[in-house]
Amino acid sequence: MVGDNCSVNQYIGRKEGAIPFIGCASHRFNLAVKDFLKTEDELITKVQALMAKLRTIKGRALLRRVSHLSPLMRNDTRWSSTYEMVERYLKLQPLIVQLGHNLLVEYEIQPLLLRRAEHERVKSLARDLEKFEGVTKELQKATLTLSAVRRLFDQVVKEFPALETRLAATAPIVSNPNLEQGLVKI
Repeated sequence: MVGDNCSVNQYIGRKEGAIPFIGCASHRFNLAVKDFLKTEDELITKVQALMAKLRTIKGRALLRRVSHLSPLMRNDTRWSSTYEMVERYLKLQPLIVQLGHNLLVEYEIQPLLLRRAEHERVKSLARDLEKFEGVTKELQKATLTLSAVRRLFDQVVKEFPALETRLAATAPIVSNPNLEQGLVKI
């Protein structure tokens, strides 16, 4: 049985005589990315505040002077929405700056602009999130095998060691590590 890694499914998988349970790889990866994003929560919150200000009636009117793009907001239940918001910020940021200091002050946007160092961190975060987006798309393929998932997770952990707590073969979230490791070897 394959399902979300919620406690009920794990309990069913541990019951003697139950159908062996394999946790959903996409769900595990989603939890790992959410953990990763917690380390950048302050930065993401700043981007969110700017996007929220730009979504107001006055903010949208100001933004229409330089772009047809609308600001996007983060949805806490989907990490990919953070990626979309960060990508949109990176597209809008140079256009916002073109509006000039006086307009940005008048519309109370100037205080919400990120500093150069913060902007560089957002660019770095976007590169990481782009990689995570690629992994998410791989995990959604119908032909994906457990061994391919294991190789994919191992590659991710190699580049992002902090994700090991969720993605390692022996991570606490894995309901039956011996079963998973055995199936990977087949």
